[in-house]
Amino acid sequence: MWLIGLGVVPDWNPARQPWLNPKVERNNGVTQQWVEISDCPDHATLKDRLAWAGRMQRELYPARDGRTRLEAYPELARILHPYSVETEPDLWRLSRVDAFLAGRSWHRRADRYGTIWLYNRGRCLGKSHAGKEVEVEFDPATRHWAVTDASDSEPLARLLAPELTRERILSLDVGHRRPPRKKKPQSQGPSTTPAT
Repeated sequence: MWLIGLGVVPDWNPARQPWLNPKVERNNGVTQQWVEISDCPDHATLKDRLAWAGRMQRELYPARDGRTRLEAYPELARILHPYSVETEPDLWRLSRVDAFLAGRSWHRRADRYGTIWLYNRGRCLGKSHAGKEVEVEFDPATRHWAVTDASDSEPLARLLAPELTRERILSLDVGHRRPPRKKKPQSQGPSTTPAT
């Protein structure tokens, strides 16, 4: 949503089909291995490691006929549309996000409690809709999710879309993040090892 608001339209791949985008997927895998994201103690370390990995892949690592990527493809050094965080508020438009979402629909199945999930947040339709197949569309005029019965287009609910505000999208806080589960301490019961 953040990219779309800046006017950058992603080239979408079908979900769960990484083989349709092998070069990018391979690059993502190599970068994750080189950067060791899980070992980064903070955001600054992650940023430094990502910058190092990018420099390594472009400027030092042989890519083609013994040349680096930058030597083989010097046009990669040209920045056609420089990005500046200072100008982002003037460039970014919520109307682009709305236009992108309008006219699309998403298929959901309500769980046994009549809840569907959008952006990792449960939205209750009511227990009478448990197990029902529904279609969800975004209505930019009212900034609501419109939920209809997938079998007969019967309107079921209009749900607020608080995650699709300018502030939430610009802060990259659209999806609900569940707090990590705390591991229960393992009890130190009596030893079951036989004595020797």
